[in-house]
This record gives sequence, structure tokens and C-alpha cells, in this order.
Amino acid sequence: MQYTSNQDKSSEGEEKICEICKLKYSFESFCEHCVRKVLVMIFPRYLPRDVDDSTKNEYNNIAYMAPEIIFGGQRTPESDIYSFGMLLLEISSGKIPYHGYVHNSDLKVKVFSGMRPKILLEDHLEYHELINQCLDAIPSKRPILATVFEKLKIDEKDVYVNSQSLQSSSHTTISENGFKGLPEPKNATPEEQEEFHKELFKLNEDKVDPNLHPDDQDELEIPEQGN
Repeated sequence: MQYTSNQDKSSEGEEKICEICKLKYSFESFCEHCVRKVLVMIFPRYLPRDVDDSTKNEYNNIAYMAPEIIFGGQRTPESDIYSFGMLLLEISSGKIPYHGYVHNSDLKVKVFSGMRPKILLEDHLEYHELINQCLDAIPSKRPILATVFEKLKIDEKDVYVNSQSLQSSSHTTISENGFKGLPEPKNATPEEQEEFHKELFKLNEDKVDPNLHPDDQDELEIPEQGN
């Protein structure tokens, strides 16, 4: 069963209830409660407290992996920003990224070639651009965490992120293991993206499903923040 988008259809001024966490939210396009929980979950290395190692591998799903780590690269602050961008897209649209594709080598090649799900935020260009930047194939072109906080109007204290840890980790290099003989990840052209979006639409229209998540994870599951 798919969950619905957390974007409320009510008119301006009325209460908005997130369909994912069922809490009231105030952002124009995103539920800030879900965003904060995702930030805590996906950036465990930057938390000023001990985090269970299992949390670090919470999102090892191809749909959320940065292209540079799909074929063996190391996790970096930049790859975390990519994963967060994909989760932000999921929160804003209410749809699982690459819905209709199974997790196989074909999807890996699609991601590596710059194919991204369509961002359905035409009415909120600032958020649209933020997600687009987070999903850039070139790690150095992705925004830093401080910029993400600023764009989303989130105080980093709200997610217990240690900005000094982020700065000290920013020099982490990407391993070349698994990249031999492969070209560098690239951004797709607008024309290529359009064709890919048509392909995704056709897959879903024909109900060629297999869910990207296991059967027991059809809905977006954001774990509760630890004590």
C-alpha cells in the first residue's frame, strides 16, 4: 500500500496534517517533523552522542545511494547530502523513488547515468532547486549541510548536529574500488531525463510494480529519534 503525499490540499491558513507522521506541520511543502527525523537518521556520524552502528546502514537501498558509492565508493558527507535529497523528494511527493524499478544492475546504471525521479515541486522553485542540487552527480556541486539547514529554515540544534564534525569530515576522499573501467558519474541532459520520466510513468501505468522496498516496508518508515 502506498502512502499519500504529506502536502495538504487545504487552503492557506487552515491546519495541515502530515500523512506520514500525522503531526501538524507549517512548511509550505514539507513536514518539518519528518525532515528533522530524517536528518537525525541519515547523519548519525555528526551527532554529539553515541549512535548504534545499525543506524548507519539504515538506507543502503540503491534508490537512495549516491552514484559515486553504488559501485564501491566510500560514504562521505557529500553522499549523505545526496541521500537526504532523495528522502526529501520522497517526503515531498509521497512516492518511493524509482517506483516501478527493481533493485538490479539496470537501476544502478540509470542512477550512475544521471537519471533521477521527477521533482514535483514546480510551485516552490526554491525547494525544487535544493533537491536538484542535492541530487547532482558531481559531489562537489552538492550543497553543504549548513546550506540545507538554511534553505529549510531549520536550526541545526533541532537535529543535534555538530557542525564542527561535518567540517572536519569534509576532506574524506572517495575510494576508487569498483570504479575501474567505469566513466565518472554524470548528470543527465533534460532530454534524457524527460525520456526516463516517460519510462517511469509507463512502468507505473502498466502496474509493472515490484516495490523497491520489501513487502513489509511499502510505506515510508521514519524511526523514532533515540533518547
